[in-house]
Amino acid sequence: WRRLASHNRALARRAVPVSESAQAEGAGDPSPIPAIDVSSLFSDDQDKKMRTAREIANACENIGFFSIYNHGVPQEVIAAAWEQTAAFFALPEETKLDNTSMTEEYPYGYLPLGGEKLAAGKQHELGAGSDDDDDEQPPGDLNESFSIGPPTEEWGAPRTKWPSAPPGFKDAWSTYY
Repeated sequence: WRRLASHNRALARRAVPVSESAQAEGAGDPSPIPAIDVSSLFSDDQDKKMRTAREIANACENIGFFSIYNHGVPQEVIAAAWEQTAAFFALPEETKLDNTSMTEEYPYGYLPLGGEKLAAGKQHELGAGSDDDDDEQPPGDLNESFSIGPPTEEWGAPRTKWPSAPPGFKDAWSTYY
């Protein structure tokens, strides 16, 4: 939920949301990332809910990613979030870093290209490599992201520090969230 705005530079350049109907039809996409219809989660049918839950669990356990459709978020809300995301990631890096950087103490904000090393965590998990041996450290990940959190501190998390540019970013993502 923190990584709603995360994407890579190629997506920022394209920034074309896929319609729900195209997702529902599969759109001929050879991607191994499943598109899951979550409409059953809004129904009273417990069997359908459990099937959807199993699909989600399977995707999380075996692939690590999934997309959803029939979630009820209006297409214009999605389009506004994509538009503002593309505008944010097109900004110069110093503008994106201005007062919105993610830190070890603050979990939300901008993380620059190469600013995260998920492979380092996997190495640690497998017992390989050492923090003292810089030659063995993997390079930073080839993505940049902007992470947001809950709208209020009542949920036990700090408020999101929003960037000043582009002007519609905060409103678009608050509505989407």
